[in-house]
Amino acid sequence: MSLFTIVFEEKGLPVELTSDRQIAKVVGSGRLRPETLVRVFDAKGVPIVSRADAVERLRPFFGIAEPEPETPPEREIADTVPDSGEASAPAGADAAVGPAADGTAAPDRAEPARPSDSPLSAPEPDRVAADDVPTRSKGPLIGLALGLAVIFIAALASIGAPDREANSLGGVLELDTPLSSGPPEPAEQELGPVTTQFAVRQIVVRESPTGSAAELGRVGRGESVVGIPVRPRDSDQEWLRLETGSFRGGYIWRRNLSDDPRPELVNVLAETRHLPSDTTLYDRPERSSTALQALPAGTEVIVSGSLPTGWWEVEIRTGGVGYLAPTAFAAPSDGVRRMIALQNDCSYPLEVRLLYDAGGAYEDSDGAYWRVPAGSSILPSHRGARLQAASTDIHYHVTTPSGPWRQQNTRIFDYGGQRYAMTPANSSIDSYGDYVIRFFCSG
Repeated sequence: MSLFTIVFEEKGLPVELTSDRQIAKVVGSGRLRPETLVRVFDAKGVPIVSRADAVERLRPFFGIAEPEPETPPEREIADTVPDSGEASAPAGADAAVGPAADGTAAPDRAEPARPSDSPLSAPEPDRVAADDVPTRSKGPLIGLALGLAVIFIAALASIGAPDREANSLGGVLELDTPLSSGPPEPAEQELGPVTTQFAVRQIVVRESPTGSAAELGRVGRGESVVGIPVRPRDSDQEWLRLETGSFRGGYIWRRNLSDDPRPELVNVLAETRHLPSDTTLYDRPERSSTALQALPAGTEVIVSGSLPTGWWEVEIRTGGVGYLAPTAFAAPSDGVRRMIALQNDCSYPLEVRLLYDAGGAYEDSDGAYWRVPAGSSILPSHRGARLQAASTDIHYHVTTPSGPWRQQNTRIFDYGGQRYAMTPANSSIDSYGDYVIRFFCSG
């Protein structure tokens, strides 16, 4: 089996391991021990639960060498002979077929006498004591009993057996055709009525409910599909059997579907990134939602894009999507103050106000705003000095020629009596060492 990813629980949260570097880190720190139970996912996303020291990929990290194969002991040959002069056979020897242990042909065995298999061979009736029945009645009674026994057994053998034939002796011959066992068990179980769901990412439609089935096509993120939830007879995975559309009759794994429409992505990326520090993956873009996994620093994730609130949507390797906080990709604060750069990728100018961590306190630049031309970038300054932030804790408020621009009331700040809704910025450090905030527009 080719390993896809390994997951174990720590403090009630799943931890995903995708590289040897991560494995070495959690083993070396004692977070992952040989007796820890882990889930191993193969390329089809099927989980297998096992102790960590039983997983081939993890054993070298615990210093466990692969055991040498054991040589089976040679079979002992009995050399004793019972008093009767016949060699005693070991238990179960009647079932053995083939050459002897030394390679010679096994001697023929005389078959023991067996009673006749014919239904005509009825058991001998019990003898009747001479004192109980007069002598003149013995013959007729015995003959009558035997006759009735033969008729009864022959009748039983011929009743209700469509795939048996009577032989010349009144017995039965078994045919190759088995007795009918009723209709075959269905290949899948329907779990509910027809329902509408939404693709959480670009997903594959398959010919049958298994990850190895032929691909019929793909459904894009946010598209709706209509079908019946089903579970294959030999699996615990749930699939949606499509009932409408061009892929009718196809199947989609339900881990990649949601009952709710998908949130808008204001910045579509579909790129791979590595987490700069430990963080948590949530099932919804809110810190109050369910925590899905604890992701250690260095974990590689596929980022679908960012939401208007600044949260990041990422694809989960074992299916579905999760969400990371706006600061998930922010570099750890190193105490270095860096200049702030604004990049406008829109086709119209933007007016930007900033609120940022200046080192122990927020700086609002007296409520000033900076005009960023379309397709340009600037280094804003205030009172003759470039703006410098001590961390990635930066918020913005943007105004366009047609009004406010996708603002979220995540934090409200007061600029001299004027209240503004500020949005956390998704910043990154460029090759110059500056914090760059990029603004993307859909139109």
